[in-house]
Amino acid sequence: MLWIAHRGLSSQAPENTFPAFEQAIESLEEVLPLIPRNMLLNIEMKNIPSFSEGMERQLNAELVKHNRVKQTIVSSFDHESLYRLKQLNPAVNIGLLFQLRVVNMDAYLRLFSPFTVHSLHPHHSLVRKEEVGDWQARGLEVYPYTVNNSAIAANMEAIGVNGIISDKKIKG
Repeated sequence: MLWIAHRGLSSQAPENTFPAFEQAIESLEEVLPLIPRNMLLNIEMKNIPSFSEGMERQLNAELVKHNRVKQTIVSSFDHESLYRLKQLNPAVNIGLLFQLRVVNMDAYLRLFSPFTVHSLHPHHSLVRKEEVGDWQARGLEVYPYTVNNSAIAANMEAIGVNGIISDKKIKG
């Protein structure tokens, strides 16, 4: 099972502070060249509660500039922002972050047409084995967040998710 560091391993540094936001734009340009090409990168666009116009265009430009489109998933709770990103570049992999149950996931995913959704990133408490199997059968990967203890991680692995998003490195 894949382990994805949440908020840059936020258990080690302050998150959601103004210095962190300012550094995020500089950290992206500096970090992209340092990440090995074979390593999957998940970038979360934080466009809620405050809107940053043009963020999708800037992010797409950086991904293209550093040849990171195929090895990156861009996730967000702002699904409209993800749709705008796909309009700019249909090759970008998007992941839908959500913390509420969706009544009909198939119908919801059709709202992204003509684009495809790469992965679903539900809160770990929403993950059910039956749904994970259904989602994966439809070609979606499943990365629950924020899994910070080994018991929940073991449960997620037993359910069959593709990976977890965590603030901590969890020993198996």
